[in-house]
Amino acid sequence: MLWPRHDWEFSADARDIIAEYVEPEAVSLALIHRDLALHRAASYAGNARQLGTLFLAFRCGLFFLVVEVASWVVALTEAP
Repeated sequence: MLWPRHDWEFSADARDIIAEYVEPEAVSLALIHRDLALHRAASYAGNARQLGTLFLAFRCGLFFLVVEVASWVVALTEAP
């Protein structure tokens, strides 16, 4: 759960944008916006899958923590 992950996607690097859209041959701004929106949507979908997995692991851990605390409460109330 707390292990660092290296495969998140967050943003586009300015050097990549310039190299892709400006330097070879200038592309229209509308086409740049469209392409960047599609790229961000793909990044969002990939990150959403990873977050879903992490949230599931967090919920499972929380469930087991509640079970453990409840077990301790029962054990301590039954002890003489």
